Order: sequence, then structure tokens, then C-alpha cells
Amino acid sequence: MIKPFIPFCALLFLLLSCTSNQPDRERKQIILTAPDKPSIAGYFKDHFEIADVIQIETGDDLLIADIKKVIRHKDRIILLSGGNSTVFVIDAKTGKIQSSINRVGRGPGESRSVIDIAFDELSEQILIYNDYSRLLFFDLNGTFLSEKKIDDELYEDLNRYGNKVIFHSKSEGCDTPQILDNCINV
Repeated sequence: MIKPFIPFCALLFLLLSCTSNQPDRERKQIILTAPDKPSIAGYFKDHFEIADVIQIETGDDLLIADIKKVIRHKDRIILLSGGNSTVFVIDAKTGKIQSSINRVGRGPGESRSVIDIAFDELSEQILIYNDYSRLLFFDLNGTFLSEKKIDDELYEDLNRYGNKVIFHSKSEGCDTPQILDNCINV
């Protein structure tokens, strides 16, 4: 079983960014403090299952912002940073960034914006759905392998199930997902 990975900073952001619909005078201020080290007891243990707390490497050229999706595969974390449309492959033990994918442009394997990602465990390939309605295939080293054109409707969610890739749109009137069979790049 693959346990979900929630970056600690993202978890705190989710907790602290929630608001109430109550008028200001009725709101109660709750301040949550994060421990310096993970603990097996306390608030987080009572409310969340945290498999691992991993401090992710950062730097001027390695900025992770607006985390859209996190996928855990064996000893790696594949993370979509929506703020800069970059996919990072991170060592799950050390937090070191092993590779990143951010190919801006209109050519093969390029995007203006990454909408969503998925991962095919059999071929160990990262699937990137971009704003040009293309499905891009990369290996875990960030090497571009191929791409496939998807119909012109812009989807919001990308999922992988067996040998199928499932696209879904949350737009009104778009209740039927698009399913691509045998969509594995080998």
C-alpha cells in the first residue's frame, strides 16, 4: 500500500488557510504551532496520518510553490509545483531533488502550463497533461520520451488506472471522462 505524502509546509498551509463563514465577531482564533520534530502524539497524530516528514531541498533555481499534486513511488516523490508549472522528482529519504521538468515553449515536450500529472508504475513514466491538450511522457530522469494529442476539450484532472489514462473536466455539462486505452509509452 502506498501511503499518502503530505509535505509538512503544505499541511500547515491547508490548516491555517481555512476560513469560516461566520461573521468576524463570532470567529474564534485558533493558533496552531508546529513542533520542530515530528512526534507520535499530539494534535497532528490525532487528526492526520503522516507517513513521513521530508524536508525538500530548495534553492534559487529550485523553487517549489503552489503544490498541486504529490505522487509517491518507491523511494521517490513526484511533485507538481503549479506556481511555476514544474514537475520535480525528489529522493524520498533525503529530500534532494533528483530531476525537474520545466520545458517552456510550443515544441515537442514543451508547455506554457502544466495542468496535471500522473505516473505509470509499470513503465515508470511521468505523464504530464499540458495546456496544449497534449499528454507528454517523461522518464524519472526528466528525459522527454513522446507525446500524444488529446481532443481539444481542456481537462482538469488526469488519472492512471491499469493501462488506461482517464481525463476529467469539472466544467458544467462535462460529466463523462475521456478514457484512453493502452496509453503506455514503451
